Amino acid sequence: MSDRVSAHVKPLLLMLTLLVSGASVMVIEILGTRILGPFYGLGLQVWAALITVALVALALGYWIGGVVADRRASPTLFHSLVALAGVATLLVRLIASPALEAFAGLGIEAGALASALVIFGPSLFLLGTLTPIAVRLHPGHAAKTGSTVGRLYAVSTIGSVIGALLAGFVLVPILPISGIFQVVAAALGVVGLLGLTLRSRAAAGGALALLVVAAVPGRAAPDVPARIELVRDEQTFYGRIQTIDSELNSERYMLLDGLIHTHIRIDDEDDPIQCQYVRKAALVPVLMPEARRFLVIGCGGGAMLRLLAAEGRTFDVVDIDEAVMRAAREDFGADVEGAQFHAEDGRVFLRGRGPWDAILLDVVSTEVMPEHLCTVEFLGEAKEKLVSGGVLLMNTIGSPGGRVLDSFAATLDAAFGHRVGFGAHVRETSMNVVWLATDREIPLRGFPRLDLYSVYKPGDKGIVLRDDYNPVNAWNAGLGLAMRRELHTIFGRGVFEAR
Repeated sequence: MSDRVSAHVKPLLLMLTLLVSGASVMVIEILGTRILGPFYGLGLQVWAALITVALVALALGYWIGGVVADRRASPTLFHSLVALAGVATLLVRLIASPALEAFAGLGIEAGALASALVIFGPSLFLLGTLTPIAVRLHPGHAAKTGSTVGRLYAVSTIGSVIGALLAGFVLVPILPISGIFQVVAAALGVVGLLGLTLRSRAAAGGALALLVVAAVPGRAAPDVPARIELVRDEQTFYGRIQTIDSELNSERYMLLDGLIHTHIRIDDEDDPIQCQYVRKAALVPVLMPEARRFLVIGCGGGAMLRLLAAEGRTFDVVDIDEAVMRAAREDFGADVEGAQFHAEDGRVFLRGRGPWDAILLDVVSTEVMPEHLCTVEFLGEAKEKLVSGGVLLMNTIGSPGGRVLDSFAATLDAAFGHRVGFGAHVRETSMNVVWLATDREIPLRGFPRLDLYSVYKPGDKGIVLRDDYNPVNAWNAGLGLAMRRELHTIFGRGVFEAR
């Protein structure tokens, strides 16, 4: 191939390659949490770990790529690095499970950092080397260095925009996470092989062989145990939804991002709701017998709906994820009479509607609670949407006697003035507390005696949680990691690994 032809082809191929590499970086960054999540959750620490690794790997790639560009830049080397980045991305599914298992004992921060470095560091480093070398290989770099650098980085950034849009709005509902990484690897492999074919058929053949070898499954995901039936396994824009039937206790579970949110008996149609904290919702009509109109923020499996459903009662059910509400209706019988389902953020929905007799706020998980739905500002907005004497029920999780539960109590006191908490699922390191709050005195003598035994008395370690400062997710981070380890033992890790 003549130098003249090469000069005409090279700029277009460089830009195509940088477009694909930029998109690949963003897809890996955004969807990397879906691979780390089953072991470490989707809290702020995991996002920070992944972003840190991405920035460090890219920075090293830019630096080493710049050194290579000055010493031995060549089209063959450039396209070989692209193909190698495709191989590294393809190997993510192979190395993810052993890496996650190896570092699980380090805790959330160190474990997530180490896992992200091993799983995603190689591919992101290789992708980082490309732009400096591309600048050197561009035919106009000597005469117009500034415009050449600006143009190529702009193309790479446009690729990242495309990757963000694809990852955030298109790919997740269509393909499993492993499939998306395979698509990214294939895209990198195609552009790398295209460039190598134009230069050296031998090099292209070697790269193709390497990609084929990397594509051969080297470690199958652990099987789901025979005692477990995976009824639903769905990735959505907001997370992963799983419905699991367990023969061990004849229960059906809803797992959101690897943590239990609902469980019901599947062998007792007359009394399927056995979850301790859900059954506390029956205390709302005890405190306000005339309650007819309910707002439910956080659908989960819809067990509270089934518990409270009665003639004359209506429910506005709000969840940000339509797929969660669909699973609740189809798998857990939540499509009760009088219920209307709304796919919207709870705080946004609250502002434009009401009033209600009671608001049931159940958006907590062991490690991540939407922070804007548990502050004094939000609870004040909720109080304004209740009728006089209306009741707010709020499910929370924290360590017994710890500052998280104390802070929920202090925040409810600041917003409502009157509240009482009932403990459930009490363990050595964690428990649920279901709070009832209202604008009037709460007569404890009216509650069933059995529930009075579970009244929770908070201490004075808490703070009033505000939109500007709400650290409960950071404080609860360790609880989620412990719970995940226990669930991996109960259900088997094969249930939780990204697919």
